[in-house]
Amino acid sequence: THTHTQTCPRPGKQPVTCEFIMAEEDDPVVAELNVYLATSLSESLHLFQFPLRPANKPYFFSDDVVSARMKPKHKLMELRGELDLDSPNYDPNIGEMLAKRANAKSAEGAAPPMFPKDAVDSFVLHAATAPLSSQCAVGVMCDGELHLTAIAAAQQFRPSLDYLDEADRRARSADKPSAAARDDSDEEDEEAVVVTVKFKRKETDKAIAAKKKSHATMKKQMEEEQWLKMDYYHSTDEVSRHTKSRLYCVRPDGRIPLAANPAAFVRAFTDCSIGVDAGAGDDMPTRIAAIMRQAQLLTAAELVDIILSPSASAAQAQSVVTVLARISVCMDGLWFIRSEDLYDVAAAKGPLKAHMQLLVRARNIILVLFRHGLRVRRSDVHAVCGLSHDELMLILKPIATRTPGHGWRPRKVHVDPSELRSLDSLSESHWALLEKECASALSAITARQSAPTPTHPAAPAAGVAAAAA
Repeated sequence: THTHTQTCPRPGKQPVTCEFIMAEEDDPVVAELNVYLATSLSESLHLFQFPLRPANKPYFFSDDVVSARMKPKHKLMELRGELDLDSPNYDPNIGEMLAKRANAKSAEGAAPPMFPKDAVDSFVLHAATAPLSSQCAVGVMCDGELHLTAIAAAQQFRPSLDYLDEADRRARSADKPSAAARDDSDEEDEEAVVVTVKFKRKETDKAIAAKKKSHATMKKQMEEEQWLKMDYYHSTDEVSRHTKSRLYCVRPDGRIPLAANPAAFVRAFTDCSIGVDAGAGDDMPTRIAAIMRQAQLLTAAELVDIILSPSASAAQAQSVVTVLARISVCMDGLWFIRSEDLYDVAAAKGPLKAHMQLLVRARNIILVLFRHGLRVRRSDVHAVCGLSHDELMLILKPIATRTPGHGWRPRKVHVDPSELRSLDSLSESHWALLEKECASALSAITARQSAPTPTHPAAPAAGVAAAAA
């Protein structure tokens, strides 16, 4: 530290000498990281919080989770954990008694038993969505890069004993006399009773809207929503490792331009389409590969215009097409860079490699669908490969356009028919490999698109109904 002395004038008074103690920089920069925003799990990544337990004393470990379920509309979750029946703190007699009371409803056939083993061998943690005080994200490090995924919601779990409350309510209702017994007692000494009749005023639209937003209505809707069973996977499971790999942002190499608009700059972190740079200092195959990785979709004429000068010969143009055919496939005059060359799977490591292989498969399926003239819908591709809609959007945007009601289609160009046949023949062998690789996915998507859309039967006309009556 060092001291800085300064004289501070005061109007109408004597000046005061002030000493400022200045601290030197004691927090140096130790690393600079490239930051990427991943969107694959941004709509389904939840933060689990357990506010009633310290981190060193969890309710249960990963191996103890029995089941999980949720109500997606109201964002409710439940986790069921296994109890240690051999613990000295567990009373088997109390466990059997509570299980019998909780299973009373299932004995009547109204619901499956809460505890099939007739003993309280598990407990439930119930979670409701907790508001986030600020925007939160999960970050993972990979090869000196920071990959961030936004958290969709936070769930705070607390123990739930609803089954005991339900058992108590049933016990209290059983103690009350039945309706038939009350009717018999009323018939013995029936007396005249004054009845008051009230006419209810018609509710206004404002009152109806307020009633729909009331706590009682919302609670009723929450109880009516059906639980959806969830599959739970241990952190060491292959599915868990694959899901973790989706926390990494995968995009072709390239610098992000410094945009004046902050929103555009942030979008560039996840956008795969960047400006075409010819890379004049590289040899022709390297330049063509760099251009195709950035553009992803070009015609041969467009690439020749970028690579060669206007005075170039036909032989030079043909050499460009020859190199192009090594890393791209042609479809109706359009050259698509091969998915294997767009995503460098061989150079990737760990969970990133597994996710890039999934991106390659999804993009190949899309190309095969384009070749068969089928419409591409993100929901169909998601059903066969599991990629999120955001990731599929990043694949589709650089190579296709969307028409409402007709899905995604590649852009059309006018090419001479004779030239088109010669260009398509350059990619026949690679198309054969893609067709074989995506055969099962193509059959599944074709079946989905050809399946009849479920329709609700129309209500019979009034005349028909009257005749039936």
